Amino acid sequence: MRSASVILTLATAIVALAASDAWAQARNGSSTKRRLFELPSLSIGKRRPQTSTGYELTRQNGPYMVLVTTFLGPSARANALRLARELRQDYGIDAYIYEWTGNKATSQLMPKRLGWFSRLNQVAVLAGNFQSMDGAAQRALRRIKRLQPKTLKDQGPFPLRGAILVYNPLIPPSLRPKRKQRDELLAKINQGPYNIIHCKGKYTIQVAVWTGQVLVGPEADKELKPSQKLYEAASNAEELVRLLRKAGYEAYVYHGRQVSAVTVGSFDRTDDPQIGALIQELAGKKFGKHRLLKLPVLVHTPEI
Repeated sequence: MRSASVILTLATAIVALAASDAWAQARNGSSTKRRLFELPSLSIGKRRPQTSTGYELTRQNGPYMVLVTTFLGPSARANALRLARELRQDYGIDAYIYEWTGNKATSQLMPKRLGWFSRLNQVAVLAGNFQSMDGAAQRALRRIKRLQPKTLKDQGPFPLRGAILVYNPLIPPSLRPKRKQRDELLAKINQGPYNIIHCKGKYTIQVAVWTGQVLVGPEADKELKPSQKLYEAASNAEELVRLLRKAGYEAYVYHGRQVSAVTVGSFDRTDDPQIGALIQELAGKKFGKHRLLKLPVLVHTPEI
């Protein structure tokens, strides 16, 4: 009964979310207060020093940016530089790269303990310099989702549809802009028994995410309305968090205006050895019809 009540509340609130987003877009997105979930939280990673190319992210950028995409593996830096260069030269978008390896917990584990993940090179491409997550940031996000850069031509149509808004990872949480007011709609959605509001730690591990509102082209789910997309994302997240709880994991769910995500664990330090062990244990694992991320990411616990 409690599960049915949560889904009913979500359904009602999601309709309101879709309506409020449509209303805000009619006013150029100037007044909507959108919440941001850090996926991934780059500030937790171990930064890799590199020779400057002029594309490296600095603390002066942001504080809000679009996380365009993330490249993995030995060619990650070259691919990220190629995409950042294309975004600047062909589209006039301020693009930057940020490189890191694992996090403080996983980087201290022996290769035998964590295998490939302890050595995985990761490079993110970020774009824009925005003072808030509204207005210009939302317009840039919608534009980037629709791009089809030559660098990613082998990844199908609209390869950047998963772009999201994040904080500049080089800006410490204590120096980030403070939230002006509580988003009552999101507070209403995030009241379930396994919601992220019950996570007491500063950090948690993101293991799954669904984008609820990706409107990038005429071929993309024309028959599916934004509210339906959001509802499907929320329903998948609620189902997965219950499966993880049933399997004995400390799982949490987060519902936002554009995404629903599932996390596992609650930590106060990024060097907690349990972080690496959980990442290794859960990477790519399947629960019911849901397969977890191949690379779970340690993130700051979001505020509601």
